[in-house]
Amino acid sequence: MRASVCRWNLRAEFLTKKQCEQFIIAYMKSEDIPLSFNYCQEMTETSEVYVLEIEGTWATNLSRVSKLLEEVDHRVNRSD
Repeated sequence: MRASVCRWNLRAEFLTKKQCEQFIIAYMKSEDIPLSFNYCQEMTETSEVYVLEIEGTWATNLSRVSKLLEEVDHRVNRSD
């Protein structure tokens, strides 16, 4: 078994709780993407944001997570 040469950390900020939940649901329904994430809410000067800090390995997993984020972002934009 080879060791991964790529370790990554990603911080995704969502403007709505629904959007964050949609990403988590999409991740849970997806094929096995081994990663870990932490969830928190933060206050900015103007609003509240929902934050996922995601850690993973392998560039292909980063690409797969990126596609999930893109799908959730586009889904929310279409519903506006």
